[in-house]
Amino acid sequence: MQLQRKLAVSAAHRKQKLAFPHDAACPRLRVSGPFTLGSNTEFLRQTVDDQPTAAARCGPGTSERDTHGLWNFVKNAGKSLIGSAKASEAPPEDALRKELQDLGLNSDGLEISVDGDKVTVSCDAVDQETREKVILAVGNVEGVAAVEDNASSKDGATPAGFHTVKKGESLWKIAETHLGNGSKYMDIFEANRPMLSDPDKIYPGQMLRIPGSKA
Repeated sequence: MQLQRKLAVSAAHRKQKLAFPHDAACPRLRVSGPFTLGSNTEFLRQTVDDQPTAAARCGPGTSERDTHGLWNFVKNAGKSLIGSAKASEAPPEDALRKELQDLGLNSDGLEISVDGDKVTVSCDAVDQETREKVILAVGNVEGVAAVEDNASSKDGATPAGFHTVKKGESLWKIAETHLGNGSKYMDIFEANRPMLSDPDKIYPGQMLRIPGSKA
């Protein structure tokens, strides 16, 4: 009986090793944190085989950016632009620049570069509001997973808060969450013009500016 029990334990151990091999095909996933970034904001940073991956967002009042100026967007949820390559890649620089021009956002002195699904925005001496709107305008585009912010602000204004829309949410509900009163939904709408043209037309995965909030 004892011999049978030892054999059973040994077989179970071998099966477990085969099911979860610790080699290149099954990388180590480590989660560290959370890290506090402002009021009620937390990040979990994931590491695969000691190589950092994208930050995983969690908790109320979530921030949509990490500590290194990298903004994370929902890649397949954004606006489809004419001239886009394919959904797995961000549109080319000229298509993104045209989008900014069509929205009436000042792109003077702005440099945009694309690498796969990441867009890098560089510019000196723009006001904080324009800087944030440019990031959202190029980030809320199909094929864009991240925007690296290398721009600088000239006015020293306090950055807005940000929120990624979830299924079933409205501006009213988002205003209740971040501003404490649903009737302030028009404040959020105005903070996201000209990207928003109608307070009822938002979509899951879209990132929005939240005025008066650091969340």
